[in-house]
Amino acid sequence: MKNMKVALCLALAAILCLLGTVSAKADTVFTSASDFAAATTGDTAITFTAPSPTGFTNVGATYTDAGTGTTFTVASGTIDVTGMNFYGAGTYSSDFLVGASDGFGGPNTLTITLPSGDNAFGFDIGGVFGGATLNVVLSDGSIFPITVPAS
Repeated sequence: MKNMKVALCLALAAILCLLGTVSAKADTVFTSASDFAAATTGDTAITFTAPSPTGFTNVGATYTDAGTGTTFTVASGTIDVTGMNFYGAGTYSSDFLVGASDGFGGPNTLTITLPSGDNAFGFDIGGVFGGATLNVVLSDGSIFPITVPAS
């Protein structure tokens, strides 16, 4: 059961998201924030705000960032906006999204819909209960496996 919880948490734990515009038309994966920043322009940070550093709030199956209009939707269950210290002081540097109330019965799908004009998305990710591999599937079907470190 713990591994199923890990998979869901890893798929949804977005600590810091950046939107931007990149001039290249091909799918490109950057493995460092500095490389992403160098290749994009007009980056906008998405921050998640929990009710307190140690609390969380359930937002249903879809979370929409008020500042950018970016939406985060899960295929099953719901999303919690969770405080950075919910799993212990210093675990994360900012509040984040995590999957909730689907019984942790298996992998889940998180769909991220960017606002019109944005074509780049970057994120920091970590696993609360351990590391794993996360498959990022783009709208054209391209799949990029990412090794998620334990936080």
